[in-house]
Amino acid sequence: MWCKTYKTTILTGLIALVSLSACKKSDDNVYPQSGVIATGNNALPSVNKPVDINATTGQITGTVLPADAQPIVKAVQLDQVFTAMPDKSGNFVLSVPKGTYTITFSSMTGTYKDASVGNVQVMNGASVSVGTVILSRQ
Repeated sequence: MWCKTYKTTILTGLIALVSLSACKKSDDNVYPQSGVIATGNNALPSVNKPVDINATTGQITGTVLPADAQPIVKAVQLDQVFTAMPDKSGNFVLSVPKGTYTITFSSMTGTYKDASVGNVQVMNGASVSVGTVILSRQ
């Protein structure tokens, strides 16, 4: 059994911050574990039926170095922003809805220049790699 958490902001007049923790059991279905975190008047209710995560999202993968830059990775599409923290080797995975994204890389230490990769196209159920991005010192 495994679990993943997906967070997104849905704009429907008012903002709803939604978190979906999905767990895969021994069969082929994925079951949501939680629903809306913070809502406006147009919030979506929790869903209690199986969800095929691969059919509703794709993945952006890659590596950002150096690790001592304490990098943050963001996928931006219009007014939606998805954030990932790379592991200690600099590897990251972002699960995002289908679309075209600009991927930005910034340093929490502030001693490295920001970098970006534009026009990253994500399809549902597919993974796209942006390769290795190396941040340079300011």
